[in-house]
Amino acid sequence: MKRSAIRVFIYLLTTITLLTFFVPDASSAESDWLVLENPPLKVRYHEPAEAFARQVLSKSAIFLVEVAKVLRLPAQGPYIIVLAGSRDEFVRLQPTATPGPEWAGALTYPQLGVVLLMTPGALGTSGSGYWSLLQHEMVHLVVGEAEFQQGGRLPRWLSEGVATYIAGEMRLPRLLHLSWAQVTGSAIPFEELERSFPENPALAEAAYAQSYLFVQFIMRKYGRDAVGKLVASVIRESNMNEAVFSAFGVSLAELMAGFQDYAKVKATWVPVITSSATVWGAITLLFLLTYVRKRVAGYRVLRDWDLEDEQDSGHDLVEDNASEEKRPTIH
Repeated sequence: MKRSAIRVFIYLLTTITLLTFFVPDASSAESDWLVLENPPLKVRYHEPAEAFARQVLSKSAIFLVEVAKVLRLPAQGPYIIVLAGSRDEFVRLQPTATPGPEWAGALTYPQLGVVLLMTPGALGTSGSGYWSLLQHEMVHLVVGEAEFQQGGRLPRWLSEGVATYIAGEMRLPRLLHLSWAQVTGSAIPFEELERSFPENPALAEAAYAQSYLFVQFIMRKYGRDAVGKLVASVIRESNMNEAVFSAFGVSLAELMAGFQDYAKVKATWVPVITSSATVWGAITLLFLLTYVRKRVAGYRVLRDWDLEDEQDSGHDLVEDNASEEKRPTIH
C-alpha cells in the first residue's frame, strides 16, 4: 500500500510538472490549436494540418488495436497526439527539464498519455516510414499505461526493441551500425541501456538494432506470443531475472547467451552479405568473369579458325600436287 501511495504521488508530481511546460491548451485565447477526437484518442493540430490530422486519428486507432493485441495489454487511454508543424515548435513544446535528443522525430510521455509528433513536412519524411514512427509511439503509450497501473517498468532497451519490432522499423543501415559497433567493440551492453539511449545518432541506431534483434530472437525461439508474455511478466515481476524465468522457463543468463550468438550472425554476416557494396562487388566480379570467359572463348574460336586454315591449306596443297601429277608432261 505504501509503495502504491508513493507511486501515485510521483505520478501526480510528474504530471503537474509536464502539464505546466508541455501540453498545449486548445481552449486558450492565444492558442490556435484544434482538436479531433475518437475516444480514447485525441489529435491536437493547427488548422493547415486538418486533413492530415484526420489521417493520424484514423491510423492511430488501428495501431492502438494492433498493439494491444500483440502485447495482450489493455489500451484504455485517454491518449493525446500533438502534431508539431515545425522542428522549432517540436522543440518548444518539449518540457525544458527533459528535452529529447536532436535526432528524435517523436517523443512519448506515458505519464500523460501524450505523443508529440512532427508533421511529415517538418520531419522531412512521409509514407510507410512516418506511419511506422506513429505506431512505434503507440506502443510506448500502451506499455507506459500498463507500467503505471501495475507498478512495473520495462528496461528502456526492451521497450524500444518491442516498439521497433511491432512497428517494423528495422532497416539495413541500423544493422550496419550494429555490425560496425560489434567489430570496433563499441556496442553498448543492455545493462547500460536500462534508463536511456545514447545521444550519438550512430550509437543510438546500433542500440535500436540490438534491441530489435532481441525481440526477434525471442519471437523465433518461443513463438508469436513471446513478446506479450515477456512484457506482461516484466511489468508484473519488476525483475528481469524472475520475469524471463516466468515467461520462458530459462534463466536470464541462458537467454542472453543464446541471443548473443544470434546477434553475432544477424549483425555481422547479414549486413555484409546484403549490403549494397557487396552486391555491387558481386555484380562487378560476375561481369569480370563473364568478360574473361568471353575473351577465352574468343581466343579458342580464333585458334580453331587458324587450325582450320592450316588444315585447309595443307589439303589444297595435296590436291594441287595430285593435279600436277595427273597433268600430262609436255616435252
